[in-house]
Amino acid sequence: MAKYNTFIELSPHYESVVDIDSESRHPDMWQEYIVHEDMKGAIEKICDSMKYEDEDKRRSFWIHGAYGTGKSYAAIVLKHLFEDKVDSIRKFLSNQMLIPYREKFLSIREKGEFLVIWKSQATDIKSGIQLMMTMEDAIREKLKEKFGASAYYGKKSLVAAAQDAVNDSSINWDELFTNQTYALYEEYGSVDDFREEVNAGNLKAANVVARIYRDKGWGFFTSLQMFKDWVADVIEGNNLQDTGIIFIWDEFTSYLRNNPTDDVLQPLSEFCKEQPFFMFLIVHRAPSWVSQIGEEVYEQIVHRYHSLDFHVSESAAYELIGSSILTRAGMEEQWNAEKDKLMKSISKNIADFDNLDMSSKKERLRQLCPLHPMTASAPRSNSCFAMDSCVLVGSSVASLPQWSMTRMMSGFSAFAASTESRRALMSSFS
Repeated sequence: MAKYNTFIELSPHYESVVDIDSESRHPDMWQEYIVHEDMKGAIEKICDSMKYEDEDKRRSFWIHGAYGTGKSYAAIVLKHLFEDKVDSIRKFLSNQMLIPYREKFLSIREKGEFLVIWKSQATDIKSGIQLMMTMEDAIREKLKEKFGASAYYGKKSLVAAAQDAVNDSSINWDELFTNQTYALYEEYGSVDDFREEVNAGNLKAANVVARIYRDKGWGFFTSLQMFKDWVADVIEGNNLQDTGIIFIWDEFTSYLRNNPTDDVLQPLSEFCKEQPFFMFLIVHRAPSWVSQIGEEVYEQIVHRYHSLDFHVSESAAYELIGSSILTRAGMEEQWNAEKDKLMKSISKNIADFDNLDMSSKKERLRQLCPLHPMTASAPRSNSCFAMDSCVLVGSSVASLPQWSMTRMMSGFSAFAASTESRRALMSSFS
């Protein structure tokens, strides 16, 4: 008797974790995102913020949730919505759930091109000044990529201020170089080597200058205003007044862990009221570290942003699993016949699966064949439904807990290769 892999195969676009590198393997994956209520809410709030109709709604965005809830994938989708051609994004926005916001969002995009920056990780950022310098560097890099020789980099930036400071003859940099507090001599051969690194735009070296100024109380780097003025200058100099800068920062959680007394994020959240500078910060919210900085402090920060809380959609999970099971070319008729037999085998017990959150139950169960319905519902039984990211890309997007999804789908190919048709894969993960 034929094995299941005679008829079907697992999607070749399986991704254990979806991140920005996934696009190099599957460039169109963003178009295959399963739109759910969380994404609908995100598009609605983006329209509210960028249509200039209500100043209080003009804020940046805080995307948070547990591991495996699709935050990074959602951020990738937003990146494309702000930088791809209008015809391409119109297709995505024609999803039934997004149609009410389609024309509003398109009217935002039709104003012109945005400068879209993608940044990942914030592990090494230990201060608000370093955060702003890192953002400045990322903006400069994107300006060069987008505008080339015609890019305008602004007159007075934080890095430029550090360069001015390190060349200020009134400051005894020879003495500071030998100061054990900063131990510059351990990393640089001489004061001139250190100065050369700062003048070359080295962020690490420039951040040391900022730290020295802060420690000495000289006040040069104690205000956000210099960064804001630089961003405003860059926006005007590159004719971005009608569109703006979209700064998406994935895996931003480490910054909050390292800077529990942050004094930068809150004022920057509403900088978009002054200039079209919108941040999208993606944060894994876990009780362990939120309790370290304090729930009240965390909520004070989030309150300044549009809070976008992402969850796992059960119905999307079923769609994800079913869409990952592909019929081999030329085997459509035979596989349909096999599915008829499998569905008949559970027909007397179909009511037992009424508690599953899926639309068009019979059609969805048929799509899930040869997975037994009890196997398909295994992720649902996990009370910590999203423990880690595990996504099947190629037909949809959602995230499932790695303990169940990986074990289910990694064993699926072996099951299909060794199991005769008309037997269903039961949920046995012990």
